[in-house]
Amino acid sequence: MRRRFLLLVAFACVIFVGGLFISYTESDEEVTTEVDPPTLRQEGGEVKYKANKSPHRNENESVSVSDALSDGVEDALRGSGIHFIRCHVDIDDIFEAGFGDVYDNDEGRVLLSAQHVGNSLYIYNSDSTILAEGSGLLRLENYQPVAIEWSGHECVPELIRVTHGSAMIQGVVTNSAGNPEPGVLVKGCDASGFTDNEGYYWLTSESHTTECQLTAARFDGGLISRSPAKNVVLIEDEVVTIDFIVSEYPNGGIGINLTRTSDGYLVKSFIEGGPAEGSALLIGDLVVKVDGIDVQRIDEFELKERLMGDAGSHVSVTISSNGREETIRLRREILTYKQLLGH
Repeated sequence: MRRRFLLLVAFACVIFVGGLFISYTESDEEVTTEVDPPTLRQEGGEVKYKANKSPHRNENESVSVSDALSDGVEDALRGSGIHFIRCHVDIDDIFEAGFGDVYDNDEGRVLLSAQHVGNSLYIYNSDSTILAEGSGLLRLENYQPVAIEWSGHECVPELIRVTHGSAMIQGVVTNSAGNPEPGVLVKGCDASGFTDNEGYYWLTSESHTTECQLTAARFDGGLISRSPAKNVVLIEDEVVTIDFIVSEYPNGGIGINLTRTSDGYLVKSFIEGGPAEGSALLIGDLVVKVDGIDVQRIDEFELKERLMGDAGSHVSVTISSNGREETIRLRREILTYKQLLGH
């Protein structure tokens, strides 16, 4: 674990330097640093790194930034007295990095440690004899396991193809009365889908993170009833069950557009056909309280949440007009998309 920490610190330092390398890409002129080694120069629009007087490379050999990053990892491994084999994996992002292990195919014990930096993969151990020849199951973070072999201190084949693992998420969405909710959108963890007639859903996630959030949303006309978001821990190639509960009643509103002022919220307009239209509310009224709560003490998001609620329920809106306060009770109703869009 200590070795991995040291390698991670070393890689962070290399990434910082790598960031400096990339900053030189704007010019087509030859670029060099005052530090020797190393030097940087431009070749065909690509930044090149020249490892001057390197004990590991020919003096005139130019390599890309990806190789420069790999050089830093190799130096860290050598500095720790660790023996390694450098292979290649089909990962395009040169700044992506992660750790893993190589397991014995039969016994499931760890044979070698592994680390990838971009498309360079290192399998390593303090014992060099195990690197002479062998085979095992490579497990890298956020990637599916893949069988590999090595012989003569080289990987066979040299390029190892890896793919991101996937996890399955299933569950059921019911309302607060315990009845199934069909047609509910379940979304998150780089996946989405709707519940069937029995309220069940099934998602396949290929998220690159092991932890993510999932929510369920029911469309009530033009408004949405959402469940609280739930944290999900993805397990590769396994099924995770997450259930949701939404309100028994559809979400409703009063059909009012407000704009914030220093004294409260000004009634700007009404949604045609909504409960507020034709009520005692007038355009230009100043809303100062909702259900007895001073609107100056809540933000716009909370105000919106308080004005909405179960269709058929009531909300009290207190207005201030000509120095007098008046409380108006309104019944929340379902608002359609056409109403909200003004059609």
